[in-house]
Amino acid sequence: MTTPEGATGPTRAAGDTMTVPAGPAGPAHDAADTTTVAGPARAAGDTTTVRVGPAGPARDAEDMMTVAGPARVAGDTTTAPGGVRAEAGGAGGGSTTAARLRRYVIGSYPPAFYLPYAVTWALGVSALVALADPRVGVWRPDGGALVSVLTFAITLLLMRAVDDIRDLEYDRVHNPGRPLPGGAVRVRDLGVLIAAGTAAVLALNAGRGVVLALLAAQLGYTLLLLAVDRRWGWPSGDDLGLSNLVSAPVQILLNLYLYAGVLQQEGLTPSPHAVPALLTATAAFLHLEYARKVTRVPRPGERGYAVAYGPDRTAVFAVVGAVVAAGLALALTRPWQHIPGAAPWGWLVLLPLLFVAFGAYRFWRTGTPRWPLLPPALFLLTTFLAYLAAAALGKDLV
Repeated sequence: MTTPEGATGPTRAAGDTMTVPAGPAGPAHDAADTTTVAGPARAAGDTTTVRVGPAGPARDAEDMMTVAGPARVAGDTTTAPGGVRAEAGGAGGGSTTAARLRRYVIGSYPPAFYLPYAVTWALGVSALVALADPRVGVWRPDGGALVSVLTFAITLLLMRAVDDIRDLEYDRVHNPGRPLPGGAVRVRDLGVLIAAGTAAVLALNAGRGVVLALLAAQLGYTLLLLAVDRRWGWPSGDDLGLSNLVSAPVQILLNLYLYAGVLQQEGLTPSPHAVPALLTATAAFLHLEYARKVTRVPRPGERGYAVAYGPDRTAVFAVVGAVVAAGLALALTRPWQHIPGAAPWGWLVLLPLLFVAFGAYRFWRTGTPRWPLLPPALFLLTTFLAYLAAAALGKDLV
């Protein structure tokens, strides 16, 4: 998700971790700042760190939380610097590419977290643009919507892989426990993943015309940025303004891909009605982008909004993004009016603000050193669900 995060996604900040046993070192958190994501049983202390937030190439570090993963057989791994478990023999040892990529997915893209995110993003934004367009009466998610969901699930994984390649040198110093710098996977493995995933999503969308063209443009732009970064190291991760400017087309193209899918399904042409809907989605992403970077205790070498603008100002930006998103969504649904397309269910778009209020309370009133990470993620997920529910209940989506 806005997004997300660096050159092709929202920027990342060091220290963006949740405190758990045996996890990477990071700023101290109080007990309420810890979160466990359910997954298969693991041996004691055998945790995996994953990034939190919209997938996309990034320039900052430590967007991580700890999730459970499959149990490991004693003796089949060694511990790399920073706590990553990798097979003996260096980068992935003598294991196969498939095995190394499996470890990579567990560590950087756990399905339990990212699949719900991909599903709600694809369906939620599609519902929002349908809700905003008065030409759309009854919107039914069809086979094209399912293709969009599968496309997002794969594309977000590809964005994560590109992100990790771009951040490799930085992560070797500041985040050696991540799968790529820790040796659990190789750069060429991720290259295989990116090539195969790109071919898969393009094939999945074959015959969709403009929809396919927008997806190809998004993937091509992302790969171009990766090539430029690998060749010239541009843009610098320390230049937040430039990084955000360069990253913007990635999310714009992803949301335009969803919009084009709705237009194709309904047999419509583009109209200005999509503009406020796409701005609403972007504002919602901005909350997650800023909130997860808010910290009063940046580590040496950390880069991010809180370092550049200060923690309080960054927190204000986060709150403003959420409020603007909710306000724009209300303007689209107009639940206070008794007109076609409007229904009291439009008030649902305000419910995700409860997570914003909780985060603000924790940060400003209890003095926690950073904005808690889970509420911004839940804000974005429930915002997407609110769009879908408002369309379903207020515009006869069946």
